Amino acid sequence: MKISETLDKAADHIVEHGWHQGFYWPTVGHALGEPEYVEGDPCCALGALSVVEGVNVYAGLTMAMGFLGQHLGMNAMSIADWNDTPERTKDEVLAALRGAAKRAEVLGK
Repeated sequence: MKISETLDKAADHIVEHGWHQGFYWPTVGHALGEPEYVEGDPCCALGALSVVEGVNVYAGLTMAMGFLGQHLGMNAMSIADWNDTPERTKDEVLAALRGAAKRAEVLGK
């Protein structure tokens, strides 16, 4: 899947299933071991990227995180903190994912 498609599909996932703050999805941080994604759970920006890449497929996720971080003007590792800022809104997250997708698409990624 192209990076632009991953970013757009992550935004679509949040539109369809909802946005989440605090962890990738609601079960992360509430279970011992590896928390599994439950289909239909809301996700944060990184969780949605992870879900559309197959939950544990990190190559595409890493590249998509890089484009999202560039779009936001920050290190990709700061995306979680950006997403979880209390005043952050779902619309801001969607706009960032769509904007990063457009940038990736222009670059043929």
